[in-house]
Amino acid sequence: MLKELMEKRIKLAHDIRGFMEKSNGTPNDMTESDRTAWTQAVADFDKLNDQIDLVKQSEQATILLSQPAPGSGVASGARADASAKQKGKNIDHQFLEVLKSGHRSETYRQAWQEDAKLHAFSETDLSGAGYFVTPLQMAERIITNVAKMTYIRSMSEVYSVLGADSLGFVTSSDLNDFSWVAETAAVSVSTESTIGRRELQPHRGSKLIKLSRKLIRNAANAEAEFMRKITRSRAYTEEKAFISGTGVGQPLGFNVASTSGVSTSRDVSSGTANTVGFDDIVNAYALIEAGYRGDLTWFLHRNMEARIRKVKDSNNQYIWSPAGVGMYNAQTLVGGMPSTILGVPTAISEFMPDPGVSGNITTGTYPMTLANLKLGYIIVDNLLNEIIPLNETYANSNELGFVYNFETDGAPAQEGAFARVKVS
Repeated sequence: MLKELMEKRIKLAHDIRGFMEKSNGTPNDMTESDRTAWTQAVADFDKLNDQIDLVKQSEQATILLSQPAPGSGVASGARADASAKQKGKNIDHQFLEVLKSGHRSETYRQAWQEDAKLHAFSETDLSGAGYFVTPLQMAERIITNVAKMTYIRSMSEVYSVLGADSLGFVTSSDLNDFSWVAETAAVSVSTESTIGRRELQPHRGSKLIKLSRKLIRNAANAEAEFMRKITRSRAYTEEKAFISGTGVGQPLGFNVASTSGVSTSRDVSSGTANTVGFDDIVNAYALIEAGYRGDLTWFLHRNMEARIRKVKDSNNQYIWSPAGVGMYNAQTLVGGMPSTILGVPTAISEFMPDPGVSGNITTGTYPMTLANLKLGYIIVDNLLNEIIPLNETYANSNELGFVYNFETDGAPAQEGAFARVKVS
């Protein structure tokens, strides 16, 4: 049943996309009949989402009921997961209580004591004058949720530190192979590759978060809203920096020309001024060596995606089909297939340069970047996050304010894992 519902949802998604493409992405440009059909498809899509959620919950309940009862001596993975999630919720709740009152509860104090990673820190290190450090379970859950909201963190190599000032890593300019040598022969030094070392030092990011006192007082899941605001703010801040950060007091983005990250040697200039052609995209793909092609992703703004989708061949057929490969025909409408360009999946980000849906593109910008982030980009997080309660600052608006401080850094590690299309 679940499979049938998901197949119906995929078909509706293609129908909805088809209507949008037909009207250049604007419902107002649809004919009356198309708009009616599009509205119905969207409504049916939402209903299917609800049905699929109910079926999944039913299946999960069936699995739980099939597990041995508590005390039977057989551990239940599902119950362990549920227990871990509940513990996480309890910690979030306790931390919110700490922020409201300014005093650590016994439950919250116990969460610190149970975490072996924090044993090297004294209690004064973890809460100072006017601020509190989040429990590691909470900090790690924030980072996990941020990864779910952004492409770059979920695709990159991520390291965590506790209170360390920096983390060094080795860089290399190419993928040259080893040399074959006899057992007692001297090893020759390669002159073709460049070995370097970079330091990643987590930089501080801050966000002011405000919650209604009434919400905190009456809502059963106020801590969930608190976590959502933290996660959403941090996710957007990070993704923008990982793309276009300057590297000064913030991460170094892969869309910034820098000898410390991705230099101009990884740029492919467009053949025609103020535009990006399909040949430019092919040339960027050709710049990536075979060893980096395993986990490639195209990064682009949604308006750049719209431009490419409108490219047609000599037969007035779209080059890029909704399914992402081949010509625009029924054979390409394969359920579950992601959108791809030259067989490489795409990631749409609001923080890539916006070229607009038509007209000239600004000279010198990078509207498309091809990247293997798993091999090419490193992120380092300091898990000691701070939250500063501002209990009285917003009393006149009946709100509680919190300043959330986190520390993270990111930088390209192997520039060979990147190729950028630069507008001439």
